[in-house]
Amino acid sequence: MIEQVGQAVEALKRTDALPVQEHRHTYTLDINSSKTFLRMFAMLGCIFLQAAFIYRISENNRLLAANDLKYRYVKMCGKIGEKELTELETIFRDEQHTAIRDTVRNQVERYEEAVRRRAEQLEQASIKERKAYKLLQDAEHLRKK
Repeated sequence: MIEQVGQAVEALKRTDALPVQEHRHTYTLDINSSKTFLRMFAMLGCIFLQAAFIYRISENNRLLAANDLKYRYVKMCGKIGEKELTELETIFRDEQHTAIRDTVRNQVERYEEAVRRRAEQLEQASIKERKAYKLLQDAEHLRKK
């Protein structure tokens, strides 16, 4: 009998004699489990809070963009009265005035582009004036020699 046990042990030591065992892992999602239910509820709550946070941020950004455009319009006009300011607030508050808002935006953008071009022209004129003055000084210096 000891010899049979020894032979069985020897047979098991050889790797080619071992039968192949297949392992299958099965994962189940059981709603009845309190841990699973709580995790799903917590994830749903997080998703809801993130959606609300994103919506609130987008609303704030929309209001900031509208306020920025109003400020740029007032800056374009230079001086604005109380009546015009009230009309401007009404235009941006009501949803039915989208065409007027687009007109205001276009006016502001054209004005800012004109101001930018004028600033570039003035800068170029200043640079040319400095160059001309330097050339004039160089000419004066050469005449004295």
